[in-house]
Amino acid sequence: MAYKSIAQNLPNTIQIATWNVNGLQEGTKKHKVLYHLGKLSSDIVFLQELHFKTGQIEYLKRQWVGEAFEATLTSRSRGVGILINKRLPFKLISQHPDKYGRYLVVRYLRSTF
Repeated sequence: MAYKSIAQNLPNTIQIATWNVNGLQEGTKKHKVLYHLGKLSSDIVFLQELHFKTGQIEYLKRQWVGEAFEATLTSRSRGVGILINKRLPFKLISQHPDKYGRYLVVRYLRSTF
């Protein structure tokens, strides 16, 4: 499925996507999700229900080629993540993950476009 965005041609826009992935433990599903996210050309992606153990977001970070943050509980439930594309000017100020993997707050400084 091809996606065209009106925002892609507008200056000073940020494309944001959110997705309940319902678990990303399976390798094939990880690849499919990342492929689909690449097609969307999103600047920031919010992922819910990752079902990751702490540290597994590093795989997504390497494949995504940008920044990645997580709040996890167990590999069988919960977990949220934020992916930030490398083309978005970004400087991390702080991150506050929920110890139960329900939410994640990331504070950052955004440069002008």
